[in-house]
Amino acid sequence: MKKPLYSYIFSLAIMFLVIAVYPSDLMLWLGAVVFATMCFLSITPVMLVSTVLAFSTFTLIASDMIYGFLTALCFVLPGMAVGFGLRKQRSYSQIVVYGSIAALIANLIRLYYGANSESMTIVQYIIDMNSEVASLMTTGLKGIENYSDAVNELIKMFTPAMLMVQALAFGFFTFVGTRKMIERGPIRIVGTRFHELSAGRVQTIISLAVILFAFATGGTLKIIFMNATVVIAVIYALLGMSATMRLLMRTKIDSAVLRWFILIVLCLILSYIGYAIVGILSSLFGRRVDKNEGSTFEGR
Repeated sequence: MKKPLYSYIFSLAIMFLVIAVYPSDLMLWLGAVVFATMCFLSITPVMLVSTVLAFSTFTLIASDMIYGFLTALCFVLPGMAVGFGLRKQRSYSQIVVYGSIAALIANLIRLYYGANSESMTIVQYIIDMNSEVASLMTTGLKGIENYSDAVNELIKMFTPAMLMVQALAFGFFTFVGTRKMIERGPIRIVGTRFHELSAGRVQTIISLAVILFAFATGGTLKIIFMNATVVIAVIYALLGMSATMRLLMRTKIDSAVLRWFILIVLCLILSYIGYAIVGILSSLFGRRVDKNEGSTFEGR
């Protein structure tokens, strides 16, 4: 191997060691972006060594070796899915879906193993993991009886939606981060941009029907449709942000940083529900921009 390759592998080993010691969502996302970039660039020797390094580092440093291996899987698998999606010139939405499905599968495998090792169900395991959050939410509310139980019931009811939204966010931000990293080099990705995202009228009408069913049904069906409603709301919130960005780009605001700042401030004001309504209205009555075109690449 050449000297630059040794240097690159050494840097990867340090990065994986840091991620293994501090395995936060941010660090796992960083690992996914690195893997996606390597998959896109098809650096086969580095890819193979990096995969071995990632799994071996997490396996050896974790107190539970299998759990450590599965934690590494949580960023290696989504990273590879996004990288290969870009390599195959898939559309924006397809790549995000690939990354999200990979993230969901890897996370479910890790949760299943963790729950099984503790003799719990996955839902009970997630509640146990979020017990600290529930206790913080109940601080100062001692006058309200069974409030902690109510929080646990909400977690239990919306566990599928929580897992899907988490996977969707991981896939989305992995794609965005990878795209930015790739475009720092001599390659520019030509294809649908964030401000061009939108949904078709048929998909939006179906989504509205699902939301109506969530309020019109009861029992198990209601729980299923309520979980679907949460996921739909998050997706249309992203589309609402995309529509707002389109409007901002038509103004005299030339700075991309300022446009994103305004978008985030509006998010704090409107909340994601407000943006979801904007996304639904834009998809129903606006001109569709996203033609689901695949990404192509240009040299600078």
